[in-house]
Order: sequence, then structure tokens, then C-alpha cells
Amino acid sequence: MLSTAYYFLQVIICSGILLLYYWFFLRNKQFHQYNRFYLLSVGLLSWFIPLIKIPVNYSSINQPTPVIQLVNLVASNNSEIESVVLQEASLFTWERLLTSIYIVVSAILLLSLIVACTKIYKLLKTNSGRTLGDVFLIITNAKGTPFSFFKYIFLHEAIDLHSATGKQIIQHELVHVKEKHSADKLFMQLVIIVGWMNPFFWICKKELSMIHEFVADDQSIQNGDTKALAEMLLISAYPQQKFLLTNPFFFSPIKRRLTMLTQKNNPKLSYLRRLIALPLLAILVTLFAFRKKETTPTLNNDFNKVYTVVIDAGHGGEDKGAIALDGKYEKDFALLLLQTLKEVNTNKHINLVFTRHTDVFQKVTDKADFVNEHKADLFISLHLNSELDKQKNGFEIIVPNNAERKNLAASKLLGAAINQSLQKDFVSNGVTTKEKGIWILKATECPAVLLECGYLTNAKDLSLLNSKAQRIKMGQLILEGVEQYLKNIEAGVMNNTKSIHDKKSAISGNVEGSFTNENDTIKFNATDVSINAESNSLMFKKPQVTIQQKKEKYSLQADTLTLPNTPNSLKSLDKALIIINGEKSTINVLKSLSPNAIQKMDVLSIDTGMSLYGENGKNGVIKVVTKNIVVPISKA
Repeated sequence: MLSTAYYFLQVIICSGILLLYYWFFLRNKQFHQYNRFYLLSVGLLSWFIPLIKIPVNYSSINQPTPVIQLVNLVASNNSEIESVVLQEASLFTWERLLTSIYIVVSAILLLSLIVACTKIYKLLKTNSGRTLGDVFLIITNAKGTPFSFFKYIFLHEAIDLHSATGKQIIQHELVHVKEKHSADKLFMQLVIIVGWMNPFFWICKKELSMIHEFVADDQSIQNGDTKALAEMLLISAYPQQKFLLTNPFFFSPIKRRLTMLTQKNNPKLSYLRRLIALPLLAILVTLFAFRKKETTPTLNNDFNKVYTVVIDAGHGGEDKGAIALDGKYEKDFALLLLQTLKEVNTNKHINLVFTRHTDVFQKVTDKADFVNEHKADLFISLHLNSELDKQKNGFEIIVPNNAERKNLAASKLLGAAINQSLQKDFVSNGVTTKEKGIWILKATECPAVLLECGYLTNAKDLSLLNSKAQRIKMGQLILEGVEQYLKNIEAGVMNNTKSIHDKKSAISGNVEGSFTNENDTIKFNATDVSINAESNSLMFKKPQVTIQQKKEKYSLQADTLTLPNTPNSLKSLDKALIIINGEKSTINVLKSLSPNAIQKMDVLSIDTGMSLYGENGKNGVIKVVTKNIVVPISKA
């Protein structure tokens, strides 16, 4: 509803600007045919221009001109507004009332059009007529005559066709027929029916009728008497009845018609007035059409093969899942996100296959079999979070909590790629692990992640999920993460998703990720990553490491960072065994090190830590080698 209202508002503004130009530069000027088609174009362009979407991105230009800067500003504002208003869920409780009023008024106007056509049809059937060339002349005693409608001219029986007045009237109406003015009236009436709430359309309709009379008056006096026509207009009484869609001869206001009959034209000035329309259209396109170019297009269509990616919309049927603040269910949002992924996927090398397309219940075992039967390269299960704490928000990416899983390392890299992509526009809480509730991830044979796409119990997340524009952005970013992962694979991380345990592999390029436990989060940004299946670890070169604890945050830099490819590597940084340059130390000493002082940093798993250091390594181990500096050693 809100998006429709916003579109109608744009139509009203656009038509208002176009009509304003007509009012000051074209109205009551003697280029009638130009004015006629201009007014018709107002009724058309006002609907069309707001629908134009022209993406704008000048970020690659070193020194953008003021014009380009202005265009980009307008485009950014348009995109920002649309991100708010383009929602499927209504923000107004009176949506149905407004819709009903609109439909009722439009229906009444449509009915009036049908009634008018019916009246004209009855006149044709109940009155005699004769041909006048290609025109049919209908003689009637109906009020409101004379008038014309397409190829029919309705003439009152009291008018003498052989008199000067009769000939003048016939000549006048013949012009209406020849110029097809009835088609103009029909078009404007349809515009009014659809856009009756726009006052500028009503003004256009009135002005267009006036233009018709100007055209007819002008052409009918070319071989006639201007004075005689003027006298006729003055002495004529206004008709007691008007017929919708017709061109009555005695059309008011008479003063403007008389002025047009005697007005002299300035050719140079008239051309100048008409040329102003061109920059005006350019301004309107700039105001309404330009949008900020999306920064989340598909990355690369040139992969070496077609990858099968199975997408699962969690829950379904009687399995409703979590319930949102607005009463909707997790199963419905998951299906909406699945459909969004289908819509936005433009990569011909990514074949999306879906476990369900409708609201049906599926056993988890059947879903896992489905994934394996399709020999999927990747598997993504879409879910939504729910929490008593309504402040919790953001995406969460889950991988299995078992070191034996065949594609655990690949799953983590897939999760890290999606997380990195989502963080461009959304809150994403990194890659985490779970032991329960993710059986399907453990049962599938390919790299697999479960995406918790926000919290249904958080008002902000729910608003994003209810917005089609935001869902599209989510879908684009998820697929961008998938594409980045596949791009990494083909760049050398592994020859295929099954070879990760067969060899050491590496990938160059900017790599981001996170390592979390119940109390701490280690985030890293590195130039490249190596996967060592033999040691079950991930090695990052030149990382910028950020350690976030519950109460504080600090940064470190190192030449290399090694993280175990197991989920339970640390229980807490405060409890972990800290080894600096081969000597036991403390977390406080580690915090005190200069960010640039670290040569190498290794995070050992609990199992590895206990095998090397016994009970001292039961909470995990952090080993640090510094760059030839003296480090204070704490025996605490």
C-alpha cells in the first residue's frame, strides 16, 4: 500500500511540474496542435517517468563535476526513500479503507463513461441520419447538440443546414471528426478513471477540451468569416445538457475562443516556448528516474562449471517454526527468502535447486536425501531466530560442531564468505557452531551452512524481513557470498569441494572471518588463507586481529595467524593458556603488546592444547612469537 501511495505521489508531482510549464509558457498561445499533444503527453508521461529506473554510480570518477554530484545526490535520495516505502507489509491500519475508496470512485467514473456511451448509442438508434462523405450526420432534438463523436455529428433539427450558421457549425464539427478529438477525450477520461485523485489530470482534461475548440475554430474560419463565427459564439446560449466524450459546438468559455480568433502569433517566440519542454523532460527524468547503483551485483558468471546449490526453506506445513512479533511464522519468511533467491539469481553457472516451493511439511531425513541425491556442491538451509531478549538481532551463520565432518573446513569458508558479504548492509554475527538442531548439516555430503536470517522477535529485523526491497538485498548478498566462495575455490583453495582433505591449499585476496566462543570473538582480516587438512588448521597471512571480550576490545597484528579447524578451540581468552616466546604468560601481557609486535599467533584446540600442555591446556592455548622484543613474563 505504501509503495503504491508513493508512486501515485510521484505521478501527481510529475504531472504538476509538466502542467506548470504549460500554464506559464503554452496556455492561450496559438500553437494549438503542439499544446494538444503536450497535454496528452502529460497524461502519459506522468505515469511513465516515475517507473523509469536508471542506475547511477560515479565512484570511479576521480573528479566528478557538480552536475554529476547533483545527479548522484538525487539518485541516493531516491534509493533511500524507496528502501523505506517499498514494503509489502502495510504500516497503516486503514489500508483497506483507502483502497476501497479508490476503487469505489474509479468504479463510479467508469460507470459514468459507460452511461455516456450508452446515451450516444441510443441517439444513434432512435434518430435518422445521412452520410456526409465519410461522416454520418444524425438529426435529433436532443439537448446539448450540436456535437460530434468520432465519425458521427449530432445536429439539432432546428438548425438549417443550408444557412450560413448551419454551414459554419458543420464545418466546425467536421474539424473535430477529422482531428479525432473524441479519441483524445476518451484517453483523458481513462486517465481520470485511474488517477482521479490527481487534480492536475482534471485540469488537463479541461484544457484539452478548450484546445479542441481552438483547433476547430481556427480551421473552420480559414475559408470562412471570422466575424460571423464570433457573433455566433456571442449570441449562442449554453446547452442545457452535455454529453461526456463529445465535442459540443457551444463550448465555454467564449472569451478565450474569441481571443484566439483575433490573436496574432510571434513565430520566433513560439518556437522558444516549445523548446523549453526538452530541458524540462531532462529535469524530470533526473528527479524521478535516477537511482543509486546497487553495489551487490553478481560477481562472476565465468566459472569453470555449473554448480548445484540446494536451498532449503526451513520448516513448512504443520511445522510452523518460530513466531514473529506480528504473528507470522518462520516457515513463511523462510519461503519468502527462498523465492527471493530464485528471483535475484542471474548467474548462469549457479543452479539453484529448492527442497520445497510451497508450504508443505518435509522430514529432515528426506531433505538430506534430496541434497545428496542431487549431488549438490553446496547446501544452505534458511531459518529465522527467536529469542526472549528482543534486543538480539542480526544474521547468524551456523556450521556443524564436529571435527570429523567431511567438509567442515569448506563449510566454514562458505559461512565466512556469506558473513563477509552480509556485513556490507546488515548485522551479521559471524560463523558459529552448534551440536543440536542441525542434523541436516551433518547428514549432507557437501559443504553446508544454516543461515539464521535475523530475529523474528526483534522489531528492526522483522521490518527488514517484511520489506521486499530489503529481502532482495539479502538475497543478492547471500548469493554474492556464494559466488565469492566459488571464486575462491576456482582460484586455488581446492580443485573441488571434496579434495580439501587431500592436499594443502591456499587462496590469495582479502579474507575476513571470525572465531567465536561463549565469551569472546576473534575477528580477522588477512591477505590470504591456507587450509592444512593434515593439521586441521587455517593459516592467515598478514592478519589484522580484533579481539572482542565482554567488557573490552583490543587489536593485534601479526605476520601469520593459525586457527584450528575445530569449533571448540577456546573456552575463554581469560582462561586460555597464554604462551609468549615459549614462556607461560597472561592475557594482560598479551593485551599490552604493541599491535605491530607479533610475528606469529597460533590458536590451539583444546585437544591439541591438552596433548602438549596437559591440564594447563584444557581451556585452549594461544601461542605468540614476537618480533625480537623483550616481553615481560608473568608466572601467574
